[in-house]
Amino acid sequence: MRKEAFIPGFDWVRIFGSIIIAMIHFGFFSGFHDSHTDAYRMLGVLVPTFFLMSGHLRSRDSSKEKVFKQVLKYGILYLIVDYIGVFLIQFDDYQRCGQFDFTGLFINFLKGFVCNNWYMYHLWFIPALLYPLLLNAFLNHKSRRVVITIAAVLWILVEVIGQGCILSMIQRFYMAFPLLNKVFFVSETLSVIRMYVTGFLFTTLGFEICDMKVKLIYPIIAVIILLPLELYAGIIGLAFILLSVMFFLLIKKLPGMFLLPYHSEISLFSCIMYFFHPLGGRLISAYITTDKLGILIIFTVFSLTVTAAYAYLIRKKARKPSIA
Repeated sequence: MRKEAFIPGFDWVRIFGSIIIAMIHFGFFSGFHDSHTDAYRMLGVLVPTFFLMSGHLRSRDSSKEKVFKQVLKYGILYLIVDYIGVFLIQFDDYQRCGQFDFTGLFINFLKGFVCNNWYMYHLWFIPALLYPLLLNAFLNHKSRRVVITIAAVLWILVEVIGQGCILSMIQRFYMAFPLLNKVFFVSETLSVIRMYVTGFLFTTLGFEICDMKVKLIYPIIAVIILLPLELYAGIIGLAFILLSVMFFLLIKKLPGMFLLPYHSEISLFSCIMYFFHPLGGRLISAYITTDKLGILIIFTVFSLTVTAAYAYLIRKKARKPSIA
């Protein structure tokens, strides 16, 4: 069984990628939530890269028990953060309206197992990652290629042919089963389809290209050619998949072995930023009058402080002499 290797480029992405994603969600860039902006398209390659990284790392240790424990650990953490956010937002509605929506709270509790709740939609990539990781632990190479093919076809159907046709099909489906429409909105259902197609496609690709070796010049050339096309022509479909894979292969080549002693702290910092930035951003904006950049700075300093305290305690414990 292959052991998980330290890959410096992945830690670089964990450091800067987690901050950049928080910047996106805090609205640091003007009009960032408009999917047609250059910044949105450029940074949109980060999410598939995280899926590729996770699949690649898990492919190095395919122990089903280890994968299950990891999915369970992060799944519980995700549900806790998701439900805290939902409860706080519904409690805020209760303070304004004088009535607490227990039915809505229960529905959101059930929805959390399928997708993140609309109130905390910035966490969508976590369930979209955990389920593919769990599935791939039980698949062989042939089965993974089938998953990649199906997910790639669905990606093109949704992203290239058009979302209007998909929305129309979902509306007809909900007309036949109106009870489901009380749980998922039509547009929300489309988001769920897109998030799982993305998660299964790129996570499974990460498993399959784990042993791919290419010269550094090839991904550099590909990224140089494809990134401007994505920025100014809005390429989608197979070209975007290729761009994400090439960006992934490029970061695998990045140097930075001096990061190795801080690998666990970098992982902790990125984990805090990924899981808690939506909740932290909402709490900071609710109780502290500041702008979006101020929220990002406060939350980043908080994440660094927690990480530094963790590193200090762990290293202090490691230096403590054992009693024979």
